Amino acid sequence: MVTFTNLSEGKNASGDATTYINGGTINTDTIVVNSLRNNTSGLYNTWVQFALGSGAKIGPYTAGGSFIPFDENYFGVISYAPFGGYAIGASSAQTESAVIGAIVATGNGVLGGTQVTSWKNQATLGTGVSAGTFQSGGASTMQTAINADIRLGYYNGSTTYAAYIVSGATYPFTAGHDALQLLAEDEPDVGDLMVDVSLFAAPSVNDCITVMSKSSSANQKGIVGVYVGSTGTGFVPAALGEYATGGLDAKSEFVLKPEYV
Repeated sequence: MVTFTNLSEGKNASGDATTYINGGTINTDTIVVNSLRNNTSGLYNTWVQFALGSGAKIGPYTAGGSFIPFDENYFGVISYAPFGGYAIGASSAQTESAVIGAIVATGNGVLGGTQVTSWKNQATLGTGVSAGTFQSGGASTMQTAINADIRLGYYNGSTTYAAYIVSGATYPFTAGHDALQLLAEDEPDVGDLMVDVSLFAAPSVNDCITVMSKSSSANQKGIVGVYVGSTGTGFVPAALGEYATGGLDAKSEFVLKPEYV
């Protein structure tokens, strides 16, 4: 039995407000509400915790709502777009022209029960070892073979990479890197051969940047590449910059280190 009690005076003896429901079973799809009370939480499917309102926190971060899975076989949130479009999108602006800032999707997915059982393509942001991972299983599924795997901002426990390709080839491929040139020298023409003159900065072995000059003789030693163009005065080379820290320790604008300004 379900009993609805509406207190005419607005509060009961304990000061609690108006209408409440006492005990009993409510059948599925028989109650419609226009709002959900905040500051509630619960454990669902045994392994997924949901919280709404002021109690919604993950670590030190507070949100309007949080979903926390306690088993590797469960998702905190899952979305399926069977007719195309984006499975999950996020934006920092509230205008019609706002660009979606984050997409997490599994392509060509087959839903079985409550989880994706097989897929061919997957894109994830913020994984355990990389800032972004893009995988393709080709003709087979992800569980049996990965034909291509690209990781951005990847850390393998000892070495950090800005990009890392696990398998497959990159086409077309021409590697380029930053270099400095004295303002007193004329800008080279596209296609001119460039020579290392001196090492300017080396924050790590992988991030060295040199001062270069145009080759002055045939078969000159020290040729390191072909000039392709100038990045302009506002560009910050990776070896000379750092991220400014924003709110909640988030990384924001990439700026020159003070010693190089």
